[in-house]
Amino acid sequence: MGDYLATRIFLEFSADIVSVDAVQTITGTSKDKFASTIIGKPDLFNCEETNGRYIWKLKPEILEQHLYPFLKEYYRDACKANPNYLE
Repeated sequence: MGDYLATRIFLEFSADIVSVDAVQTITGTSKDKFASTIIGKPDLFNCEETNGRYIWKLKPEILEQHLYPFLKEYYRDACKANPNYLE
């Protein structure tokens, strides 16, 4: 077969507001802290409340203006690559 690298970028993720609120009540964890357990940097996402769900969507400017550095950082994080691997 062969080896290949499979990577994924979260463009969007969601959770029921009731579930997030329950976690908040039990653990004292904020909505942002909840999001940071799913993805490393919740500040890269916009959060909306729709139909009883929190929906985090990757900010458009991340892909439009910063795709290369974004991918470089996440590849390095995911693969524990040498920080100078593309230089």
